[in-house]
Amino acid sequence: MITFTLSHDRYYAVPENTDILELKSPGSCIDLSTISRCTSLKSINVDNLTHWYFNSIDGILYTKDMKELIRCPIAKKGTVIIPEGVEEIAYHAFYLCDIEKVVFPSTLKRIKSEAFGQCGRLEEICFGTGITSIGGYNGSNIFSCCSSLTHIEFPSQLREIHRGAFQGCRNLHDIKLNDGLDLIDIRAFVHCALEEIHIPDSVTKLGVRAFGDVKKIYSSRYISGMITAACRTAFNESVLELHINDDVIYLPKCMTEKHINGVEDMFTYDYGQRDFGPVLYSYAVDTKVKQYVAFKAYQKHPTKSLKIYLKRISKNLAETLISEGKHDDFISLLEADLMSDNTLKYVFELVQGNAVLSSYVMNKMKKTKDSGFSL
Repeated sequence: MITFTLSHDRYYAVPENTDILELKSPGSCIDLSTISRCTSLKSINVDNLTHWYFNSIDGILYTKDMKELIRCPIAKKGTVIIPEGVEEIAYHAFYLCDIEKVVFPSTLKRIKSEAFGQCGRLEEICFGTGITSIGGYNGSNIFSCCSSLTHIEFPSQLREIHRGAFQGCRNLHDIKLNDGLDLIDIRAFVHCALEEIHIPDSVTKLGVRAFGDVKKIYSSRYISGMITAACRTAFNESVLELHINDDVIYLPKCMTEKHINGVEDMFTYDYGQRDFGPVLYSYAVDTKVKQYVAFKAYQKHPTKSLKIYLKRISKNLAETLISEGKHDDFISLLEADLMSDNTLKYVFELVQGNAVLSSYVMNKMKKTKDSGFSL
């Protein structure tokens, strides 16, 4: 174990192989940027009675007045309980740390950029009753790339989740947003494992790509920015479902930037006044998504133009639905009378081995007077 002792009133760079850092001289200071390279550092110890600038508790470095947490050692493990009185967590304070749980005090007001960035073992955050904003005040990417986070329940007093707050938390698959939340900012939950998100009624502002990977959004109303928050220009084969009260709208997740902005304007100004379903499918970049969105729109509003399009591509759509296991949708496609006799024969061969689907196709073919198919 290597102990690095600061015994003189001067400014020090910390050696990378340091295990324990001791600030004994009253005026000793450290280059905080060098600590990020000390992957074996377990404790920062300060003579709290005599040091002019710092205090330490449980091996974590604070300002002398205990209002700001400056730095946690990278190799510190387990739970960190931040003491009452601390108001701010500094930039990179826990960056790359091995902690598994953090508990915030009720006095906490601000968290600076990347304070918990790349804490790969962090599994639990207890937000306490004080913090009202995650990020802001030029703070961003607060919990970015914390790969062990899987579930988060946000506190009732929280009002804002700022830019990139949980960006890249690739295993985060479940969040519970609180009533009272007002802002979900740019890229707040992008590149997470979230399949769906329930937006509280209190939310009024959504940033671009705030949750760019979700497939289902639930809300009591359309919120301006919802399309730009969820859709993307990068190629994606997903379909986005908007569940607004009892209404369900299907649209492509991947569109050109021009179309994303155009659809956003359509929803912002005309949602509830007109039906967008018959046109949304045409904006898809991916062919399979285009066909599926058209079919879901047809189920809701069977327009003539959609019927013509779906009859033309019904064979390809049926193949997609069967291969992706969307059997309920496939059965609905059969019942919609959009497949020709030849297409029915073709899909009958595709579903061999699936007794349920085979039965549906056979029954449909029996009802087709001129199919020419012999059972």
